Amino acid sequence: MSTHITSLGTHHYLPIIDETSQLRQCLVDSETHLQQVASDLAAVLSAAAKLRQECDDAQTQLSLLAPIWRVPVYIMQEIFFHCLPTDRYITPASAKAPLLLTQVCSSWRNLAISTPMLWSSLFVVLSPFNANERTRLVKLWLGRSGQRALCFNVYAPTVDSQLHPLLDLLAANIHRLNHLSLTIPSTHLSSVNGIINGNAPLLESVVITLSKGGTAEHPTRPLRITSKSATRLWSLSLCFRDQAMQSYSFNTTHILDLNIVQTTLTADQCLQLLAGCPYLKKAQLQVVKTPILEANESKCVTHHRLNSLEIHSMVSLGSFLDHLILPNLVYLMVADASTDLESSTSSIVWQPSSFINFVGRSQCNITSLRFTQVLESDDALISCLRSTSHSLKELQVSDLRGVTFPITDKVLQLLTIHRPPNPQTPSLCPRLETIRFGTCLSSTDGVLAQMLESRWHSTEVGTSEFARPKFMNPRLDVKRNPRDVAMLSKLRAAGLQTV
Repeated sequence: MSTHITSLGTHHYLPIIDETSQLRQCLVDSETHLQQVASDLAAVLSAAAKLRQECDDAQTQLSLLAPIWRVPVYIMQEIFFHCLPTDRYITPASAKAPLLLTQVCSSWRNLAISTPMLWSSLFVVLSPFNANERTRLVKLWLGRSGQRALCFNVYAPTVDSQLHPLLDLLAANIHRLNHLSLTIPSTHLSSVNGIINGNAPLLESVVITLSKGGTAEHPTRPLRITSKSATRLWSLSLCFRDQAMQSYSFNTTHILDLNIVQTTLTADQCLQLLAGCPYLKKAQLQVVKTPILEANESKCVTHHRLNSLEIHSMVSLGSFLDHLILPNLVYLMVADASTDLESSTSSIVWQPSSFINFVGRSQCNITSLRFTQVLESDDALISCLRSTSHSLKELQVSDLRGVTFPITDKVLQLLTIHRPPNPQTPSLCPRLETIRFGTCLSSTDGVLAQMLESRWHSTEVGTSEFARPKFMNPRLDVKRNPRDVAMLSKLRAAGLQTV
């Protein structure tokens, strides 16, 4: 084909009549060539697709040789188990195990679903709007958990009648419950009794929080927990949210850890609880009513195993402490249970003499002592320190209201280590290591620094009588306490912890 013919149509050139036949032949040749090119391209694409498929098939076959496919099933299940969150109660989420493991591939999904230990823990939140959906989720979890021991946490403080199906599910599986936490309206207490007092041989810990939701303000039946139904129960925590614990029946002599807070208890009830749990090691109680103590006026409750006691109170604790003997107590916390942070005085009438008599009568070695919004003066604190001076290692004095400042120059001077010792005013608490004063300081600048420095260097004299401070957290103002701040910074650089 001539160059002239091939240039037609490229420079706005119109062919003459003699060139028309040549142009037509050119177009026919071009169309034939295009068809051939299209045919060749289709063949190449088909071959490429076939080769790509063969490559994918080969990769699939090669993947069967990957080490992961040679891992035994029981090891894969163990790996899956270690993918679970570390929380005791697992919140279901598609981005976390175990649900995440069901979204990787069909084989992992089947393996995860058929592994009961992945589904033995659940934290579920119910509201009146999602109660039915959440109940179905619990049923699914129970089905996948097989016969594994269960850890269930149900938070449903505002759900009333819609909660019955879920509680029925728990009751039907009470023989598998290991740890149970319920936050429900007080109207469901009878259902709680039915669950806990069923055949619960695996039940070890129970947390019951009763809200004021539902159709009644107070529990319609007394709370009953017996050792016959829960033979392994060792931890019991109750919170009735400011409701009166009007009646109860605890035949659980093997409980080691007892927490009853935000619940109206008399001192009589507290003493009865302690007497009824002879193996108790740790107790947290809220004493909010003055005891009558008619029958036990001259009788003390002696508990030989209790080593940790927290008392939240809004009344005088004198009569309560006067009826206690705790020879193995090492940790004691006393806190004002009042929620009125604007009050300028504590609701507790603190009686140092009762505390001193309690320590002397018990002959206990208290190593940790904590007061929260209790002490109104430095003299009250000093009397407590004198009675525990030989054993005390940790002291915390705090006031969230910021109205009492019992840590005065007098207190700090008594805590200062003197060289040589002064027999008339011996230093208090020689083994004190942790000091938490917070905002309760009202001392002159430099007095705290002198106390800290004396204790820090007391170990350099080659005696084990004194302990070097390990922790100190006073709230200091650089402008008002420059010497104290400087000493604290110096000791912090030497190893003293302050946070």
